[in-house]
Amino acid sequence: MRTYQYQSYRKLIDETETGYTLSGFGKDGEVELDGSSLWNGDDDTPIQKEGDIVKISQIDVYRNWIEDEDDEEFNAYEYIEVLVKHDSTWSIYTDNSFETAISILVGFKVEWSEQGSQQNGRSHLECFNFGEKQND
Repeated sequence: MRTYQYQSYRKLIDETETGYTLSGFGKDGEVELDGSSLWNGDDDTPIQKEGDIVKISQIDVYRNWIEDEDDEEFNAYEYIEVLVKHDSTWSIYTDNSFETAISILVGFKVEWSEQGSQQNGRSHLECFNFGEKQND
């Protein structure tokens, strides 16, 4: 299994108040799959197996602050969407090593979102940051 260095080749190419785009990952953008995906392929989607390499070309991070007065435990939280452009199919969905590698590249823990948000060449992951809004 590949060992990743934290953001060693990351390049910030665009930034706004609500998000940013990362690119230029070099070898850190080559993710070795561990084969843990629940999707075994079908007629249109090939099987992704342990040892397959997926190349990341770009990551877009979007930050959204959500306030919910009806939620007594968490009345406000930050929802972070992470869109990953890559050279594979949607069947990498649920691969643990891909999720871990993206967490390392963006610098915080992300998790796969729902299956319907995955596309060939693009993965959707997310993070919920509960707590007080940080003023940057």
